[in-house]
Amino acid sequence: MASSLTQHLLKVLAASLCEMKSHEVLMFTQVFWCGAMCLRSQDVELYACAIDLVCVFLYKCPLDDSPMAFEVISACSPLPRGSHYPEIPFVESYDELLSYVPEKMPCPEISWDQLISLVIKGLFESATFLRSVRVLATLIPHLPHSERWNELDLSVLTSHVLIPLVLSAAESGSAALIDDAEARTIAHRLAQGLHGIEPDLSSSLIYYATRKQGDESRVDALESAFSSLLSRSPLLNAEQSPVHLLREFSLCADAATANKILQLLSKAPKSSKSFKRDFSASWSTRTTASTIADGAYGVLLSARLETDSKGAAPACLQY
Repeated sequence: MASSLTQHLLKVLAASLCEMKSHEVLMFTQVFWCGAMCLRSQDVELYACAIDLVCVFLYKCPLDDSPMAFEVISACSPLPRGSHYPEIPFVESYDELLSYVPEKMPCPEISWDQLISLVIKGLFESATFLRSVRVLATLIPHLPHSERWNELDLSVLTSHVLIPLVLSAAESGSAALIDDAEARTIAHRLAQGLHGIEPDLSSSLIYYATRKQGDESRVDALESAFSSLLSRSPLLNAEQSPVHLLREFSLCADAATANKILQLLSKAPKSSKSFKRDFSASWSTRTTASTIADGAYGVLLSARLETDSKGAAPACLQY
């Protein structure tokens, strides 16, 4: 019952965003975080509604037109359940305002590295695969380099799942999950996100995006640059590395992408055969003590809405 109600609410929110203009969408960042929190769900249908909402918000939001848009979204990230915004005192003069030292903000309920992990989780279900790809591609030019997944830059992490898709699109044609136009767009956005941290790979992605379809040199250049990245990828621990992420991704990818991943892995340095399935396992086990109710309370709090109790989520969100 609760899951069905939540799905309907997410669909209504997504439909409402579709009717808004881009500058209006940015006034409702809490809607984005509401969808993001629901990505924690183990219910595939509920997750699909949540990723649709996140995707619609990012599509409508002027992320690429306004340099402050991403900062606004980040600043509105909800607080953990039970936390509150620091009190802002009333000041009567400019000097008094300058002398005021604000209290430290609590850490957000969800960070960008956690959100990216939840979006990658969607790649392991066919019903949410394409939406997850598009959310990752939209976010990658804006992801902060200060936030990392297991010591790995978020842009580099995302490239490990998107570049094999781009390469398979060029080689498989109409059989690929994404067409050449979308593959070019993804390559261009990846180049933006990797600029400054992986300049050679970024240049290869730009080359891929600007060359004509059928030009084999663009595929060779990108594959070579990506293989070079894999050869330099750090071994994070015995069971976690970018190579292991590729292995895990090959288990859920379509035949063309999985084949391309296996080709890339054949050229990568040998690593441990056992690895931790960080993303596919997230569908079967709850990897965090936080619940959707915790996140929903944070969304309500960030929207400055009242709840039944300051220490708990509204009863309708407890499921």
